[in-house]
Amino acid sequence: MKIPQHKSPSTLHGVVLVASGAIGAGMFSLPIVSAGMWFGWSVAGLCLVWLVNLTATLLLLESNLLYHRGASFDTVVGGSLGGLWKSINNLAIVFVMYILLYAYFSASGSIAGQTLSSTGVTELPVSQNLLGVVFGMVIALLVWSGASAVSRICSVLLIAMLITFLLSTSGLLLHLQLGNLLTQSNSSLSLLPYSFAALPYFVTAFACSGLVPSLVKYYGHEPARIRHCLLYG
Repeated sequence: MKIPQHKSPSTLHGVVLVASGAIGAGMFSLPIVSAGMWFGWSVAGLCLVWLVNLTATLLLLESNLLYHRGASFDTVVGGSLGGLWKSINNLAIVFVMYILLYAYFSASGSIAGQTLSSTGVTELPVSQNLLGVVFGMVIALLVWSGASAVSRICSVLLIAMLITFLLSTSGLLLHLQLGNLLTQSNSSLSLLPYSFAALPYFVTAFACSGLVPSLVKYYGHEPARIRHCLLYG
């Protein structure tokens, strides 16, 4: 009797998950915080941050593969650095996730409330806090349904975001002047100090290291496939 083998998930799912984690609302602030660096140093900073983030995710992947499938940051950090650093890491994760969830839920509740009011769906006042809680419950159900469902939804959202971005910037491309971007004075060393203020924003906006344990749980101990997801995503 032939034992049926489970089909391995597609690499595209992991690429979409990594891209969705790396691309977020934080990138809208990048043109502002990098204005002092101008074009040349901004491109160099983005390339540097990409390399640092990729290296960090690969190192985290190497550590995560030493443990069982589904091991979280708590297990990896506790087994590698000890109890003290495990507690510090857990507090840092709770702090970051609280800020992110608060921002997402409050913003979604505000947007949903304004949308319902402007479209005339309901004339009764709806609490933005209640809408934020409902949004969080819907997202929790989607995450609970599995990584494949999350990947498909993220694919649709990424395509919509790409189309919106192209439509919003296509008019600006007609007025692009390379002379303003590539002038020698704007690429001098005098602009380098501004990079120290912008680089933390770059790192925060495109960080996706938190997805590594989830990718290991999703694909199992397949380092080659997970590396492709991290690289292309």
